[in-house]
Amino acid sequence: MKVVITAIKEGKPVYYDLRVDKEDGSAPYIVQKRYNDFIALAKDFEDEMGEPVAVIPPPKPGLFEKVNLEQRKVQLEQVIQALVRVPNYAQSFAVGNFLDLYQKRDRDPSEIDYLRTSTEVSKLLNNAKQSGLDMLKTRQLCAQAKSLITNLQLSLSSEDSNKSGANSKQKLSTAERQRRQQQVDDFLQSLQSIEVKLTKMGSLVPQPQSRVLGETSSTVNLNNRQLMMSQQQNMESQDEVIEYLRKTVARQKELGMEIHDELSRQNELLEELDHEVNQVNAKLNFARKKTDQLSR
Repeated sequence: MKVVITAIKEGKPVYYDLRVDKEDGSAPYIVQKRYNDFIALAKDFEDEMGEPVAVIPPPKPGLFEKVNLEQRKVQLEQVIQALVRVPNYAQSFAVGNFLDLYQKRDRDPSEIDYLRTSTEVSKLLNNAKQSGLDMLKTRQLCAQAKSLITNLQLSLSSEDSNKSGANSKQKLSTAERQRRQQQVDDFLQSLQSIEVKLTKMGSLVPQPQSRVLGETSSTVNLNNRQLMMSQQQNMESQDEVIEYLRKTVARQKELGMEIHDELSRQNELLEELDHEVNQVNAKLNFARKKTDQLSR
């Protein structure tokens, strides 16, 4: 398959005309793609194949930077040509979807399902390889991949049993059948290598009996991962208790401040009352003296 950019249609956005020449003898056709479509192709390809594209798309221009469209055309053409030159890359779902191969060809819906399923298997296996020491996540990804691989194998077996069907023009060719079987075998081999790695990692995990320092009856039957999760839950519970205590202390502080303010107001009232009592006593003393003078 050959792909070249034949024209540039300027505007907002700029479109590039890609001429696609397939090797099956069918007529070439044109697809229009934007710069952002090439960026999405690079991301989809890396998600599917687990490796970046050989030629990275040119970076986005700055805010006031003017793009040289002819230079960008050459760069984008190098990106797609680097993919279609490698048969395994050219047959990927990301490239086929980018070049509208599935819209331009009269495909059996089951073939589209096969491509999408194989793409999903590739993503799951790549994620499982990159999951590191997270054994639980790796096992989940492997289980999902194994289920999809089984579906792919069943679809191939069903294809073999229907080779002599009436709708034979949509049946797989021998070369395509062999390619798919090889792809399924590669998936199984990758899955097996991941599972072997998981087994080795599991054998390297210390048994619960090997933990002596600080061991209790509640942790003796837990493996290291379960122990870590239990400790994390305990720490979260302790954090909740500490937060509750913090709020309680804050509330006590607020009550203490309110009591202090109330006592201050009461002291002021007592001082005013004492002052008024002193005034009344002074008046009574004055009146008593006058009374004594009059009685004499």
